[in-house]
Amino acid sequence: MALTDMHTSRDARGLEMEPGGLLPAAPPYHCAVAIGALERATNAIACADIEARCKAVATATEAMTALFLDFDGKCQDFPAQGAGPLYESILGRLLNINLYNNSECAHEAIAMIEQLRDAYAPAVKWAGHGTKP
Repeated sequence: MALTDMHTSRDARGLEMEPGGLLPAAPPYHCAVAIGALERATNAIACADIEARCKAVATATEAMTALFLDFDGKCQDFPAQGAGPLYESILGRLLNINLYNNSECAHEAIAMIEQLRDAYAPAVKWAGHGTKP
């Protein structure tokens, strides 16, 4: 069962999605959702808001898991075979944010997700999913 089936979440624009709602089909969107959620998680850590931190990390985890399951190997020109360890490393850091209440793990995950987003960008534009200049 997907996380969106268990609760309502917000997308990158702050719009609430119904349980089971689907994210738009472009990898940069998933990355933006995850980065925004991790920024909320770092703010929640600073405010000692455990519930907000957990929700934010759940949203980031859902976005990264959806990206891995839906797009890994489907975007042309993206070296999907080498991306598995990167996804594992990102998801491990997301787990550590909640385990250790650690904003440093969130910052590390954001940096890794930005690298992943940048790696997807040429393949997504080539496939017609990105904006045209």
